[in-house]
This record gives sequence, structure tokens and C-alpha cells, in this order.
Amino acid sequence: MTSAASGRPAWHHERVDADLTLAEAAQVLRPPMTEKQLIMVVAALNLPPSGVRHTGDPLGGRPRRTYPWDGDTGLAALHLALLPWLGSTVATEREGLLAYLAGDASPQTGERVS
Repeated sequence: MTSAASGRPAWHHERVDADLTLAEAAQVLRPPMTEKQLIMVVAALNLPPSGVRHTGDPLGGRPRRTYPWDGDTGLAALHLALLPWLGSTVATEREGLLAYLAGDASPQTGERVS
């Protein structure tokens, strides 16, 4: 998958086109946030869920709330707004992203390639 504008491989924020549970979003976000952090931020901002998804548990189980990924109030925008407060992982991720954009790093790991 590539970004139409630049021809480079799509960034993680461009690859999600479905509503996600907070557990799923925690796995996708870079730099990472824990599910617990996302739960606290969503609760503090009183963000309404966009729907629910059943877990597939044969005993029923509790459906998980889903939240939009894209848009002004989506999880990607929320994550972008929180980047300055995510600590030292931001600097590491930024360095990896810059190296990747320069063609010197792997898109999955951000590690330099020879």
C-alpha cells in the first residue's frame, strides 16, 4: 500500500479505515500508548463511541466499544495531539521516521538499513 501523494509506503495512520476498539488502537499507535492510557484519555474527554463490536465469545461476553480512527475527533487525531506528552519515545520515533523518509531505515522498525 502506498500513499498516493508521495509514492512512499503508507504510514500507520493512513492504513486504518475501520472503527477500532481501544485495545486495537493501542497496538497500532506509534509511538505506543497503552490501552489503559487510551481509556483514561477517552474518559477524560468524554468521547462518545461510534459503535460496538461483539467479541465472538461463545458465552456472550460484553461487546467492546469502537471509536473512529480518522477525522477531527478520531483516535489518530487524538494521538497526534498527545504526541508532545508521550515522553522520550517520541524522539526515538521521530528519528526513525526521519531516517525512513530519507530512505535510510526500515518502515517497520525504524532501524537503519545498509
